[in-house]
Amino acid sequence: MTAIREALWTRPGPRGRWALWTAVAAAGLALAGVAVLRSVPEPGEMIPVVRVVRGDVRITVTESGELRAAHQATVSAPTDKQIVWLVPEGSRVREGDELVRFESQKYEIAKSSAESALAVARAGLRRARSDLAGHRATEERARLEYVSLPPLAEKGFITQSELDGARLAYEEVRAETRSRMAAVDAARANVDRAEQEVQQQERKLAEGTVHAPRAGVVVYATTGD
Repeated sequence: MTAIREALWTRPGPRGRWALWTAVAAAGLALAGVAVLRSVPEPGEMIPVVRVVRGDVRITVTESGELRAAHQATVSAPTDKQIVWLVPEGSRVREGDELVRFESQKYEIAKSSAESALAVARAGLRRARSDLAGHRATEERARLEYVSLPPLAEKGFITQSELDGARLAYEEVRAETRSRMAAVDAARANVDRAEQEVQQQERKLAEGTVHAPRAGVVVYATTGD
């Protein structure tokens, strides 16, 4: 028993050490082989595959800042009108597109009244011109009658008082002609005023809509812009 214990505790020699390291290495290789074998997929198991494609790499950088239009147009509108429609903010519009629509009923009524007044004024002008034309004919007859009397008065066929009466009648007709001419001028002035009123109401009615002066994107203005 003593001899056996000594043999067990005796340090191995060079050959023994070589044999020991060989055994350890073999065991390590065996374990590695087992690990490799375990990583191999089983038959029928799918292996994920990704196709590599050449392309650009997109990098997005987020920064804070202020965006301003290179070209902008400020559109204003009268403040005494009620807005009934407004183009939504952010809408893309073309030149001439409608942006704002105002309440226009009272302006339509005013325009209709102005047109009626214009029609009356034009009728008055036609009547004044017709009266003037008819009176001019009366004036011409009075003139012809008057210019024919002096020779008769010289020959004694009529008296001086009759000649003076014809002259006075002719002067009265001429005065009435001037009055008729003044009436035509007044009627023409009435027509001009009525036409101006119609044009003014048409402008107000046209101002019932605001159109885009150029193409762009609609942005509502804030106080101070």
